[in-house]
Amino acid sequence: MYYFSATHAMQPDFEYSMGSAIEDGVLCDYDVSIPIVTEGDAKACLAEMIRKRAGHFRRILAYCNSVAEAKEFQKMACELGLAAWHINGDTRPAERARVMRAFSGALSKPAHVLVTVQVLGEGVDIPTADTCLFVEPRSSYASIIQAIGRVLRHHHTKPLAHVILPAVTAGYVPGLSNLRMPARKAQGCHRQRQHSRSHNRTAPDGKKAKQVKLKTRHSIHGGQLERFVQTLTYADYRVKQALHDGRQGRIRFIDARNDASAGSSPMTIVRRIQHSLSQMSHTVVQWEVRLGQLQVFVARENRLPKQNSGGEFETSLGHWLKNQGSLSKNGELSQQQLRSPNATHPLMHQRLSKWNDPLFYWNAQCQGLAVVVDRIQRIPFPDDDDQEVRAVGNWFKHLKIKLGALTSQKLDILKTHTSLSQIE
Repeated sequence: MYYFSATHAMQPDFEYSMGSAIEDGVLCDYDVSIPIVTEGDAKACLAEMIRKRAGHFRRILAYCNSVAEAKEFQKMACELGLAAWHINGDTRPAERARVMRAFSGALSKPAHVLVTVQVLGEGVDIPTADTCLFVEPRSSYASIIQAIGRVLRHHHTKPLAHVILPAVTAGYVPGLSNLRMPARKAQGCHRQRQHSRSHNRTAPDGKKAKQVKLKTRHSIHGGQLERFVQTLTYADYRVKQALHDGRQGRIRFIDARNDASAGSSPMTIVRRIQHSLSQMSHTVVQWEVRLGQLQVFVARENRLPKQNSGGEFETSLGHWLKNQGSLSKNGELSQQQLRSPNATHPLMHQRLSKWNDPLFYWNAQCQGLAVVVDRIQRIPFPDDDDQEVRAVGNWFKHLKIKLGALTSQKLDILKTHTSLSQIE
């Protein structure tokens, strides 16, 4: 059976990246702009930027994070002589269709601006839209790529699409403390459309491994601008390669400050951001190099590296793997980072299952208890001569103490492996 879904949380057998689709001519290519705006006046600066560059930005999909902010930006655009509309989840279907026709039709003003929050998600096809403007930052990887994807449809009036990232001010401080992105969306955000099919993996013991759902808990971390650029590097490898090689021509800056003539040169913030993006790209590459070393080790040894192996390289690799587990449990690895090790080897698939299933270890402990009880035909004791029985006995001793505090889920798992009468 094949599953094609835009909202799946499983490891796919096949992925077709945005960068590959562009190189194959399936999608339109794009450029990236970073506006520099006046502190406290970002929306007005962005609206004026569109007006001044109406020949370049023609049909703009502008994304806000609330209906009130979307209506405010629509009003600003109209006051500047642009044709602007706003739709949201409460807009009637007939009105939404009318707005879509007007937006997609012949230009009635220097530029058309359609302001929305989340309704321009999956299934929306507006090939004449040429510009994606993030008036405010989005909260997930999927919603960012999905928004960008709306302007990458081919159309004869659009030789190149435009992506305008969230604006920065001259005082912007790059945030590199945590550039890891979670894999799944925040609640209410749309998912990126990805074609994939479900599958089962075979573990080393010959059993079928369960599908691993990619788990996250938080919104994207790190600096506002860096996280958007990092999203692009995961979706489009050409951006990652360009940043790593120091070729930042794909990303340009627009001085959109309303007091630009009286202000200082924007080159200070431009150089600061370029340096930050360069650092970010090297961090991503270092992670991928480490993953490559792990892949080689597991393929050669048919086991995962140990932290106390005695060998410097294996010990270092073991510590790195453990750290990835902690990051995964905290929802701090990106979608791509989670999928990369999951796709490399059945052992990594099993390890990812442990990271992402909070009851994995509990299930394993209950299974271990059942195996020992079946072997010795009694409850294990912590002072048993047998080392395995002694280890299970110690766990069992603490289990009896906190039996009344166990969740219903844990109790159900325990009951499937042993009877409560044995425990009590």
